[in-house]
Amino acid sequence: MTEGFDLPEEFDLEPEDFAVAEEAQATPEFEFASLLLTGGDRVYLPIVRNEDGEVIPQSIMEAALEAGLSIPAGTQFWTDNVQVNPNSTLIASNMTITAIGNVKGGK
Repeated sequence: MTEGFDLPEEFDLEPEDFAVAEEAQATPEFEFASLLLTGGDRVYLPIVRNEDGEVIPQSIMEAALEAGLSIPAGTQFWTDNVQVNPNSTLIASNMTITAIGNVKGGK
């Protein structure tokens, strides 16, 4: 049997004192685009900025090759349900790209 106990007067607590504080959203340390591979793996392609904070333009293909991926001819790249040219489409922060093909490797 458990008996109640009285708290000292300096512990005058109210129900709101027990409210759970919302967790602060962590600010990401870096920006990236996600490349989803046919096998289910995800590769993060970092967004690179210069010393002035401006994004350095990088195509999907440049970023994928820099990430150490081997991309065979005929690989299709899709974003927002549209097939895109990986040599001319630039990556952007939070962009999701799907690669359909036998892409291998990655850092």
